[in-house]
Amino acid sequence: MAKLQRRSSMRLRGWDYTANGAYFVTICTHQRQNLFEHPTVVQIIKETWTRIPGQPSSRHVILDEWVVMPNHLHGILILSGKKIDLSASSKVGLVAGSISAIIGNFKSVATRQIHSQSLISTGKIWQRGYYDRIIRNERELRAIREYIQNNPLRWEQDRDNLEILVKKMRLVL
Repeated sequence: MAKLQRRSSMRLRGWDYTANGAYFVTICTHQRQNLFEHPTVVQIIKETWTRIPGQPSSRHVILDEWVVMPNHLHGILILSGKKIDLSASSKVGLVAGSISAIIGNFKSVATRQIHSQSLISTGKIWQRGYYDRIIRNERELRAIREYIQNNPLRWEQDRDNLEILVKKMRLVL
């Protein structure tokens, strides 16, 4: 079995990712394949995303702007009030109610649903990890909302350049 390489974290060192605030996340498909082009797959992704606030360890989550693209999902998660069921931690080492636990649960639930219907022939659906950004002020929140809303309009020109888009986004904000 191949040993996974340890990657350097892009997370803000010392930040409590269960803290109240707004977080911008980008979750990519495995090898950035266009796996979210089938209407049923898109529907599963959308339904799973919208059910996040109904999960026991995510009742403190408010969904803001979000969009499903053919090979990724952008979304703003707002954590408000720490009403967390600490017994609901789904994986060893994850803190219930943290951004990592929320995203991990979302990916697991969506994967099970997609595989149960045999909609994607490849085994893996998601890229390991995800991108996140702590939204620091109202100006950033407005800019990120606009970025998400306009993402489908830019798809044809940027469809293979998600890394470049993430870097551009960081420069703008």
